[in-house]
Amino acid sequence: MEIKLMPKEELISSWQAAWGENLPSLRVAGSKLNDFYIITDYYVAIDNNKPIGYVGFGERQGFVLFGDASIRPKYRKSGVYK
Repeated sequence: MEIKLMPKEELISSWQAAWGENLPSLRVAGSKLNDFYIITDYYVAIDNNKPIGYVGFGERQGFVLFGDASIRPKYRKSGVYK
């Protein structure tokens, strides 16, 4: 397993290509939170050349904010986020 830094667009296309489904995300389009809590990049866990999980982050006023995370069910509780 490896960890790769990706912009959001690359993660979306990689997830779709690997799994044939949309990227699961808890972020709601149009939420006021999105304007303040901007997520621009992702740390992505890769296994067998497929993205299996991710956590997003962005910078605002000198602070780094983490959020928008998900992992494939098969990999839950396997230590990926460590």
